[in-house]
Amino acid sequence: MTLYNQPCMRRAVFALLIGVLPSTVLFGQGAPTATQIETFHVRGTIKDRNDAVIRNATVTFSGERSAGTVTTGVGTYDIDLPLGVYTMIVQANGFEPYRRPAFRVNSPTSLLFNATLQIGGCGDMIIVPLTDENIYQATKRCRHYDQFAVPGQDGTPFKLYIQFPERLAGGGDGYVGEDPYNPVMVAYNLFSLHADQVTYDEKKSLLRARGNVVVEDESGEHTADDVTYKIKNGSAVRIP
Repeated sequence: MTLYNQPCMRRAVFALLIGVLPSTVLFGQGAPTATQIETFHVRGTIKDRNDAVIRNATVTFSGERSAGTVTTGVGTYDIDLPLGVYTMIVQANGFEPYRRPAFRVNSPTSLLFNATLQIGGCGDMIIVPLTDENIYQATKRCRHYDQFAVPGQDGTPFKLYIQFPERLAGGGDGYVGEDPYNPVMVAYNLFSLHADQVTYDEKKSLLRARGNVVVEDESGEHTADDVTYKIKNGSAVRIP
């Protein structure tokens, strides 16, 4: 008759079970979940210079993970995007594209980016050679936007973008709106502004806005009659 050492047999069976059962079951833990991608939300309304909403405008955000959407029947859009650096372009038939230059979002938030589209004013032009810089210079007197490079210290290619109905008489970097529905609009990183009149001193990086000024930034919406900002390193710092 064969005798079995029962304690040894129980230990062997227990060891076998340990080898078969997953560690998550033994320790009462669930299966690991995939890492969730953090996102931010962008919304806005797209209108024309007469304050009429624009339906079916294409709104595209380009970055490491590009995405796009179209405006609804009331001219609105909204989209969620992974954190990162993006540019924004709005396009609709019969209008000049609206371009918001590079902006960076580092944490989950909700942004409001409205846009007013202008009717194209340059017509047919022959530009040789056909480069971005030549196009920008050739269309200076008839386009409705200017942009100025003001990069961040980390090399992020921020630009100050100014969209306007008219230039100030006498030229220079001064801009005026036509009416409350068609103001001068400014975008720089997450900073947005619209006003009746805007001037920009590129050498000093000073932006001055006057008349029905509305500012939208990460801290909310603000109004003023006359404000000046220093534009640098991805921020617009108000000067008293």
